[in-house]
Amino acid sequence: MLIKLSPDGAPGGDGPEPAARQTKPDEPPATPPAAPPPAAEIVVKAPKSERELELEKELDEERAGRKKDQVRVSELEDENHRLKEIPRPEPARRKKSSGPISHFLGWEED
Repeated sequence: MLIKLSPDGAPGGDGPEPAARQTKPDEPPATPPAAPPPAAEIVVKAPKSERELELEKELDEERAGRKKDQVRVSELEDENHRLKEIPRPEPARRKKSSGPISHFLGWEED
């Protein structure tokens, strides 16, 4: 029994050549976009009806309301985080001494 341990593509290997593995499938050529249909121009250029204007106004109001709600939620989350945070105690104030002997005798200066 003969076992070959060489990597693919190496002399004596059983696998395909590296160039054959790296080829891409043929891609179709890109076609330029077609001109828009005439109905699209009419829709874009036509004046807006009262109903469309009403809907746009409602949409703007809804967006503003949602933004206001999101800001309020963010503020409440920040406040919640601040209230849940455990305050750290301030470190004890060290009193100054004028030398090793004053510390030994218990004298301290402010």
